[in-house]
Amino acid sequence: MKKYLYNIFMLAAVAVAFVSCEKENTPVDGTFTLTVDASKEGTKGTKQLGLDGSTLNATWAAGEQVKVYNGETLLGTLTPQTTGSAHTKLSGTLEGTIAVGDELTLKFLSPDYGSQDGTLAYIAANCDYAVATVTVSGFSGDATKTIETTGHANFVNQQAIVKFTLKNTSNADISATQLVVNDGSTDYTINPASAASEIYVAIPGFRWQQTVRLTATVGSVGYTYEKSGVKFTNGQYYEIAVRMTGPYPLLSTATTADYGKVVCAAGHLHDAKTAVPAGCTAVGILGKVTSTGHGLILALHNTISHTWNTIFGWASVTYADTRLRVMPDDAARGVELKSYTALGATAVSNWAVAQKSDYEAIFTNLGSTTGDSDGKTYDGNVNAYITTGVGGTALSSHYWSATWKTDYRSWYFYKDAWSYEQNDKKKWVRPVLGF
Repeated sequence: MKKYLYNIFMLAAVAVAFVSCEKENTPVDGTFTLTVDASKEGTKGTKQLGLDGSTLNATWAAGEQVKVYNGETLLGTLTPQTTGSAHTKLSGTLEGTIAVGDELTLKFLSPDYGSQDGTLAYIAANCDYAVATVTVSGFSGDATKTIETTGHANFVNQQAIVKFTLKNTSNADISATQLVVNDGSTDYTINPASAASEIYVAIPGFRWQQTVRLTATVGSVGYTYEKSGVKFTNGQYYEIAVRMTGPYPLLSTATTADYGKVVCAAGHLHDAKTAVPAGCTAVGILGKVTSTGHGLILALHNTISHTWNTIFGWASVTYADTRLRVMPDDAARGVELKSYTALGATAVSNWAVAQKSDYEAIFTNLGSTTGDSDGKTYDGNVNAYITTGVGGTALSSHYWSATWKTDYRSWYFYKDAWSYEQNDKKKWVRPVLGF
């Protein structure tokens, strides 16, 4: 009997505890107030930034708003009750459904990394993104419920801030009119109001080692820098002096004297038949420049094969006084050619098929001696530019142009001559970029 009564007592106790727990964690709908202690001590970089030695100090400013989320649901906003220091109380009214045990996410959010000017002031006003969490421990009050929480909100920035000091190979300062920072996947473009050698950049941190590339424009020339094994931690401040290689002429200043030079993704021109330096990615060979400074860049590799009918169906665009047929997507281009819309600060067509006269001009400008009565075509002189130093694939087959011949046939070139073929036949394409 004692054992029986004991078991009954334990079951009752468990039931009471279960009911109590269930009641405690029951979601509550309505209007709430939330006041929570908040700190920016761990942010090292938000709206009110001050530089003290190598530490960025952040303070709360009047009018700032912190959004409160329960999962993906926005409940409302909080504002600082005191300003001018790293500590404050955030307070505001929330609407929605909340239960004891819910983790609320507080986001101080205005991340705009895309158009920085290289100053702390811009970063403070436009690149701020800090997050904190608090856990709901209970409620008090009736009509407007007050949320009680465990702990306080310690905001941690979701980006690193880096001060780059730009140097040349002689360790002299170089003042850039533009700096592009690539973290391995994304370009962050900084346009200083005036040329500067010290440039502050906000960049989302990354835990794993990555290769960071910098390309700087200094007037009419460019510089590059590359560093592998880099990690930027969110909420941290870094000071890095970089010795950049260069100067290199820019694609935007290309002339006919630059035929055969290698064009890199940073928009620089490098000596013909040489490898591009670290920090640059070879894109193609400069093959044509017009009197207005526009031109065509011959690709280092083929695309996949296409019929001429397919090529004719692509959108046309005019570059360098000629009409190109632009490849519409990655599938048309193939895996060896990256997609481009700009090389450095120079807009390009993305990969396209050029007219017969364009390919003839390119081959002539690159020193081809092979051709027939229909025009110049490629030979070993042309392939030397494509393959030497930059690892391109030599031209070695039949390639469509964008020019129609007659009677459902169009022009293509190969190593001995020009000819024409039915439009439903597949051939290789050696595309160009128009700029």
